[in-house]
Amino acid sequence: MSTDLVPATHESQIGTRALTCAEPWAEKITQAWNKSVQSIVEAGQHLCQAKDALDWDEWRTLLALLPFGKRTVERLMAIGRSPLIAEHLNRLPPHWPTLYELARLDEQTFVSALEVGAIHSDMQRSEVARLESAGSSNRARSCAKAKPTEQECDAAPESAYDAVSIANSYIAHLSDQLRYLPLPVASEVEAIILHWLHERVEGHS
Repeated sequence: MSTDLVPATHESQIGTRALTCAEPWAEKITQAWNKSVQSIVEAGQHLCQAKDALDWDEWRTLLALLPFGKRTVERLMAIGRSPLIAEHLNRLPPHWPTLYELARLDEQTFVSALEVGAIHSDMQRSEVARLESAGSSNRARSCAKAKPTEQECDAAPESAYDAVSIANSYIAHLSDQLRYLPLPVASEVEAIILHWLHERVEGHS
């Protein structure tokens, strides 16, 4: 009866192939990361491209070859995915932890801070936290101002509400927030939201 064990020679072949595929990516990423804003972004973009191009064994081999850990990999990838970071390279600080925090800002907060000079090449990570806090306060005030009164809601006809547009707006906002989270965390958040929606639907049925 077969034991379904993988022969040692086959395991060796998998390791050799994975190493051959992973080494060029490791060299690119290691040379790029932590030098300048552009090189940090390039490292993040290389990581995103490598994850798409490599299979699991090759990706795991690449991670083992890099001079930093998985958490840094996830943050560099978030930087590499951010269109705002890529668009304003010459105005940003050359430090990946600060760039990561900037990549997590929503577009309105990022652009507003850039316009008034609050985002600049010498800024520190702690300054981004203040921007994030200010952005949250501004959004809360905007929502409070925009929220209709109970009387206005009662008086408005159903035709005044475009349910599809409203739903799409919420989905787009949620997707934008989730894409900066590590995959396991994003999946857990999605599961919690789906459970909440299910309970809401059950409650109205």
